[in-house]
Amino acid sequence: MAHAHANNDDEITGINVTPLVDIMLVLLLIFMITTHLDQPGALGVNLPRASTASEAPVSSLNIVIAKDGSLRLDGQPATLAAIQARAQRGNAETQAVVSADQGVTYDKVVGVVDAVRRGGVNKLALAADLAEETK
Repeated sequence: MAHAHANNDDEITGINVTPLVDIMLVLLLIFMITTHLDQPGALGVNLPRASTASEAPVSSLNIVIAKDGSLRLDGQPATLAAIQARAQRGNAETQAVVSADQGVTYDKVVGVVDAVRRGGVNKLALAADLAEETK
């Protein structure tokens, strides 16, 4: 009896990159959306203006205080206890940047700064927008 033999020795001459491109585009979209959500302006926070404001330093802890007093730590809702706990997990190089809306009361900002310092983080910056200089 004669059987037809399938020739399985064909070489693969190309790689289908369509699934790879699809995955990369989805990842790019996710990263683009999430990077903008940790910015104070993306959350509806109006920073106060200062003539000596500079570019925000790279930080390990990004804390945003919204106008209604709600807290966000690295883009996620948080409490003062969660901020202090996260600060305790840091090391000597850990730095925090606090971005507070103009309408937030001073005691709320002090409470956040106090929680960060109780957690052991001593490098702290307060975010502000650069004010236009008038001559």
